[in-house]
Amino acid sequence: MKIVFIVQGEGRGHLTQAISMAQILESNRHTIENVLVGTNCGVSVPGFFTEKFPNAKSFMSPNLIFDKKSNKLRLRKTIRKNLAKSKHYIRSLRFLSYEIEKSEPDLIINFYEGLGGIYSYFYNNHNVPTVAIAHQYLLLNKAFIHPAGSWFHQNLVNLNSKITALGAEKKLVLSFTPFSDNFQEQLFTVPPLIRQEILTSNSIQESENFLLAYVNQPALANELIEWHNNNNETVIHCFVTKLPKQVTHPNLVFHNLNASLFLSYMKRCKGVVSTAGFETICEAMFFEKPVLLIPLKNHYEQRCNALDAVRAGAGITQENFNLTPFLNFIDSEFTPNTTFVNWASSAKGIMLNEVEIFEPKRHVMAEKSRQSSSQKLSFE
Repeated sequence: MKIVFIVQGEGRGHLTQAISMAQILESNRHTIENVLVGTNCGVSVPGFFTEKFPNAKSFMSPNLIFDKKSNKLRLRKTIRKNLAKSKHYIRSLRFLSYEIEKSEPDLIINFYEGLGGIYSYFYNNHNVPTVAIAHQYLLLNKAFIHPAGSWFHQNLVNLNSKITALGAEKKLVLSFTPFSDNFQEQLFTVPPLIRQEILTSNSIQESENFLLAYVNQPALANELIEWHNNNNETVIHCFVTKLPKQVTHPNLVFHNLNASLFLSYMKRCKGVVSTAGFETICEAMFFEKPVLLIPLKNHYEQRCNALDAVRAGAGITQENFNLTPFLNFIDSEFTPNTTFVNWASSAKGIMLNEVEIFEPKRHVMAEKSRQSSSQKLSFE
C-alpha cells in the first residue's frame, strides 16, 4: 500500500510513534509516500524525525500554550491564540489537500493531529480510508477510570480526541496493557509503538548509579536544577528541547534530544524522571526501569497517563521535582511489570492486521498471483 502519515509534532511522542509504525509497514512491503507534520509557527521538525523522514513537510497547526514561569497549561490563552490563527489553519488544510491528492495514497494514518481529522472528514474528496492512532483514545473508553472531579477537562480532552479522529474508519488505542475494545465507537486496543532499535536491542542491563530525565518544557529544567543544588551527590543526565544557559554541577548533565544517545542512557540508568508523556513511559517499562511521573500542571492528558502508568506498574507520580521519594522507591519498593515486554513485542503483527484490512483488492490479487507463481516454480 501507499500510505500518507499526518503527525502532530508537539512533543516527541507522536513523532516517535510514526517512526515505529513506518518501520513495521516498510518491513512488510508498504511504502510511506508522504509525511506531513503539524507544528507551531516557527517550530522546526526535530532532527531525530527528519533523519528517518528527510522529506517530511510541516504545516501550521494548533498548539498548547504553557506559562513560562509556572509551566502550567494556559487553557484560555491556548483557545484564544488558536482561534486567532484560524486563517492560517485553513491554509494548512489546503496544503494537506494538495499534498495528499498528489501522493494518491491507499491509506492515511493520522497520529493525533486535529487538522488531519478535519481534513479526513471535510476535504477527503477521494474517500481515502483513514486510521487514527493515539494513546489518548483510551480516555474515550467507558472502562477507563478518570481522575476524580475532572468532568470539564475530561470532556474537553475527549472533544479534541474526537476531532483528531473525524473521518477515521477505526481508532487504534495505544495502551500500556490489554484493554477492552469498544466496537460501537470503533476503539481497538493495541500495544504501544516502540522503535525497532529498542525492541531488538539487548534487553535488560545492569543498572548504573544515575537517573535519566526528560523534560519537554525548558522551564522545568529550573525545577530540576533547584532540587539538585541541595542533592548534588545524585548523578542525573537530562534531555531537554533547549539547553539551559548555565551548567550548575558536573553531576547534572544536560543533553539535546538525541534518540540513540537517549536509548543508551535509558538502558543503563537506575530510574527515569519525566513529565507523563506516553512514549517515555513505554520505553522505561520495556527496560524494566522505574519511572517518576510529574504531569505538567493543568495538563489533563498527562494526569491520566500518570494514573494509568501507576496502574500498569510503571512507577509513581507526584506534582514536583523532589526526587528523594523516588530514590527511596527505587531502593525498596519497585517491582517491574514483566508482562509488558511480550505485550509491546506483539505490536507488529497486531498493527499489520488492523491496517492491512484496508489494502486495495488490486494489491491483494497481485500479491496472491506473485505467491502462486512462486509456488508453481518451486514445484517445477
